[in-house]
Amino acid sequence: MNYNIAVCDDSAADRKYISDMVDECAAGKGCDVRTMAFESAESFMFCYDDKKDYDILLLDIEMGGMDGVAMAKRLREQDDNVQIVFITGYSDYIAEGYEVAALHYLMKPVKKEKLFSLLDRAVEKLSKNEKMINMELGGELVRIPIYQIRYVDVMGNYVTVHAAQDYTFKMTLGDLEAVKKYLDLLDEDLTTVDTVIKTGNPMTDAILNSKISLAKSKDINVVADAHIPLKLKTSEIDLCCIIGNLFDNVIDASMKLPKEQRVIRVYMDMKNTQLYISFTNFTAGKKLKKDGRLFHSTKGVGHGFGLVRIDAIVDRLDGYLSRNSEDGAFTTEILLPQI
Repeated sequence: MNYNIAVCDDSAADRKYISDMVDECAAGKGCDVRTMAFESAESFMFCYDDKKDYDILLLDIEMGGMDGVAMAKRLREQDDNVQIVFITGYSDYIAEGYEVAALHYLMKPVKKEKLFSLLDRAVEKLSKNEKMINMELGGELVRIPIYQIRYVDVMGNYVTVHAAQDYTFKMTLGDLEAVKKYLDLLDEDLTTVDTVIKTGNPMTDAILNSKISLAKSKDINVVADAHIPLKLKTSEIDLCCIIGNLFDNVIDASMKLPKEQRVIRVYMDMKNTQLYISFTNFTAGKKLKKDGRLFHSTKGVGHGFGLVRIDAIVDRLDGYLSRNSEDGAFTTEILLPQI
């Protein structure tokens, strides 16, 4: 494989030291690596804006002008695949890495064995991120990176893949094997997801941890307690659709609140022979007006289709659904029979 690795540090001695070790590591493993050195965040971003082909970034935090953290945040707005490794002489900055999904950090002076180990991890993660599913949309081939996919849902003959953007495909029963392939690949790659909660069910872990990470990136506190059997009667696709759409709804509602008031509570467990799912979020407005099962949306025309999908799945599975709006809180409760 060919990799483009950038070393960004305002110290000429440190740039050379790190670059030389990267070249030594690549030579020892027989990898084709192009190493580029930059003396400032500004010089890197100037080159990056012209050609976005960097795979790994070894980034000093304390630099004159734009610091490494500010540069990483700007970079993440355009690229969520590049592997960022912070290099710093101060442990005070370690927490900053979580904000930009940094692979890890290295303390100066950098030790060769630690750098080599991190480069191995970065290459492994890059190789996993190369996995794609290929779908046909409007007569054209659409390639969707596996790591971007949050969940899929099915309604009739239509499958919606929720990734960096949403893709809706019309499929025959046989075509659904492509979706099954995605689920299998995602199950294999669960180790690449930051595990916040373990329910006992791998597919539930994948969607919950993905959504919890998304919520945290929006400064939303998530309190989750979930215990799910390894085997469920409910299909993985239906469960992903329910959890994914519920989470999207509570995240949207939470964004209307000040950061310190954004809280989502998730509870999932077996109640005798039924799977119980409960989502609660604080709300900015007063009690909503109910229209049948649904409450009037403040998001405008074209929204609310996720809730309709949930209702359709619960009905098809002979389940129970309740929505309750009180001043300051909104709760959705679902029961799905498992026998």
